[in-house]
Amino acid sequence: MTSCFLLDAQGRPVGPYSIEDLSLFLQRGMVAQDTPVLVEGSTDTRPLGSLLRPEATSAAFRPPPSAPAHRPPLPPGNDGEAGTSAGRDFLRLAPHLMLPLEDLARLRAQDSRRILALAVIGLLPLFLVVYLQGTNDLGGAYWGIALYSSLLWALFFHATFSQPAVTLVRCVWAYVGSAVFSVGLVALARYVVPVEWVAVWIQSPSLSTRWAGHLVGVAAIEELSKLFVLYFLAERTTPQRAVLFYGLMAGLGFGIFEGVAYQSSQNLLASFPSGQATAKGAGLYYVLNFLRLTSLPFLHAMWTGIAAYFVGFALHHPSRRGGYLIAALAVPSLLHATYNTFADTLVGVTVALVTVLALNLYLLKGRDFETALAQTLNAGPR
Repeated sequence: MTSCFLLDAQGRPVGPYSIEDLSLFLQRGMVAQDTPVLVEGSTDTRPLGSLLRPEATSAAFRPPPSAPAHRPPLPPGNDGEAGTSAGRDFLRLAPHLMLPLEDLARLRAQDSRRILALAVIGLLPLFLVVYLQGTNDLGGAYWGIALYSSLLWALFFHATFSQPAVTLVRCVWAYVGSAVFSVGLVALARYVVPVEWVAVWIQSPSLSTRWAGHLVGVAAIEELSKLFVLYFLAERTTPQRAVLFYGLMAGLGFGIFEGVAYQSSQNLLASFPSGQATAKGAGLYYVLNFLRLTSLPFLHAMWTGIAAYFVGFALHHPSRRGGYLIAALAVPSLLHATYNTFADTLVGVTVALVTVLALNLYLLKGRDFETALAQTLNAGPR
């Protein structure tokens, strides 16, 4: 099937259109016989009439039926001319407003991918609602929304931080490994640092004690568990920016899994402390669930991304591995603990903003670190 392009006022191709489309345009008076068109695969324009069959061009120039000698009077204030023109224009456009199945064959691969992406991103929540109504599977709906949120964040990270060395397989391993292995390590650590001990520190009236509780009992444990997955996933030959991206995916997997767990436990207790449903509690539950699938997984991704930044240096410079690994644990743990301590205040929001800023500044400082490290290695021990 021959495809052609029309040219706009600036000479840019518009289309493509089939010969049948152009013939219909000509019959509707939307184009003329001498309208220049560009045949697909060619660089020279040709008049439209030279591409159409004679019967198609002659049909476009049939004389219009003669107008009646007398027209009935129009009601006062009725702009009949404008209405007739608008109706006639709509009738001309009507054939092109339909969705003929033969146009599906004209879709290119990139068009199909765009349609699929738009359908998945835009309609998956609607499908989950229909699924929930049909099955009453609340847990399945939780996980479906969590995976949907993960997909959005993964696409955002891909557009912002990804580079050619990143592979889909390692991204999946980072996400799933953190959601399963890292969460399992945190559960195992609770046997060493029981939840009751952590709760006593975190609920202390002393600010410093609460911060220490969050640091030792929550942040350090979680960041260390994510660090294990990241360290064993990356290789010495993995570019540092790719290691950072895997860190983002590992933090995302951990944060999403934690978010789903909170939806069926801590969020319910915080929203309905008396066990009775209230409108205020329902609103709070909605907000907490929304937060657990958006900003909080994002923050986990940022903290693990910072850890990954230092892990990348540790992999590429094994002689300084110990110092970089300490930084990989210490920096995100301090940010994590400080955020948890002030999570319900503007101070917490500020710490979250500092986290995002820190990750990007570390990326900018990467070359400076490389230069300083090379100078240290060249200088040798004194």
